[in-house]
Amino acid sequence: MSKPKLEEIKPIDASSFFMIHQKKPTSRCLDFWHFHPEFELVYVPRGKGSWYIDNKISHFENGDLMILGSNIPHNTYYYGQKSKDGEQYVIQIKEEKILGMAEHFQEFGKIKHLLHDAKTGICIAHESKHLIGKLVAEMEELEPFPKLLKLFQILEELQNSKHRKSLDAGRILELSPANAQRIQKVFAIIKNEYHEQLTTGRMASELAMTESSFCRFFLKSTGKTFKTSLNEFRVQRACYLLLNSSLKINVIAVRAGFNSLPLFYRFFKSQVGTTPAAYRKNHFEDLRVP
Repeated sequence: MSKPKLEEIKPIDASSFFMIHQKKPTSRCLDFWHFHPEFELVYVPRGKGSWYIDNKISHFENGDLMILGSNIPHNTYYYGQKSKDGEQYVIQIKEEKILGMAEHFQEFGKIKHLLHDAKTGICIAHESKHLIGKLVAEMEELEPFPKLLKLFQILEELQNSKHRKSLDAGRILELSPANAQRIQKVFAIIKNEYHEQLTTGRMASELAMTESSFCRFFLKSTGKTFKTSLNEFRVQRACYLLLNSSLKINVIAVRAGFNSLPLFYRFFKSQVGTTPAAYRKNHFEDLRVP
């Protein structure tokens, strides 16, 4: 099995966590062996197939509800999907945000135990997963603050559930604190300056490294080149603008940091699996399951 890649999770504007509802996979979703520091909640209302988590393979049918702790290597739901009508809700949030709340509000104390148990993965082995999953689905149409409150309710329901089962995914990937801080600094620059002409030379200077050393370090730490990570962020920013503005595609390409329209189309099609126009059209035609 190939080395898992570090995935950079980027919450949408005005939100402290990431959430997506998918009914169709992108080309990247079909085989993406990865990990990330955020813990992840996945609810599958419909579908059957296999989860590929760490060195474990578990099977699901007629939906599933799963929580993965920080930095557990896993593939996407779509990689093991066997049904044609599957869909998934995914929520990803940094553990320290929840733990930070627990430091100030004792009501969050029990949720700390949930996060501890999730370090090796949890699934809900009972039909109650659909009752909790219904709460997850309700989040989609909420504004940021009510959505956050709903997330807290879901975490409480998960903590109180008597039907939690460990996935026993024991191997957890971690960067050293110093290297994690370096990578976070690079991603912070990408997030704030993605529309500028960022170079590996500039990044190397920021980390007090030679350019060649930086390139090797970034590739080893994330599983991808700096240029790939930068363009992936730009494409994801373009996706946000396609769904949340009426801007023309050529304007969106420039705002996302692409000076060449053909280059933008090529990277977009490679990462998303369709054209920008089709992505915008398909999203509004197929937002929710009837």
